[in-house]
Amino acid sequence: MDVHFTCPFCEQPMTVDQQGAGADVSCPACGRSVTIPQQSDRPPDAPKPPAVPPVPRPPSVPITVSPRPQPMQVIVKDFEMSFGSMVIFMIKWSLAAIPALLILALILAAIGFAFFIFLDAFGRVGELGR
Repeated sequence: MDVHFTCPFCEQPMTVDQQGAGADVSCPACGRSVTIPQQSDRPPDAPKPPAVPPVPRPPSVPITVSPRPQPMQVIVKDFEMSFGSMVIFMIKWSLAAIPALLILALILAAIGFAFFIFLDAFGRVGELGR
């Protein structure tokens, strides 16, 4: 039968065979010398609950991995396009360029405004008009 007791210094629970009662042992937690009592001073540790069975997993599906395709080189030598298709293509291209032109105009206006503020800070704006 085992003797169940706690370390009086650090409250570490310990369990020792009853044949060792009265002997001095060092506590595994604090390392101090503790005398094993004749009888248990605490109830034995409760048995651990049974482990929860694992949840069954669905069968795995094998995955095949194909190698990454190599990039293909494309060379355009000549293509044929009717006049009407060419006109529609050019109209779409010019419409798509309008937002880019607006953004460039805003950037140039901001740079010009910053340059004007820079010159005004040094009092040279009036000199530009002469």
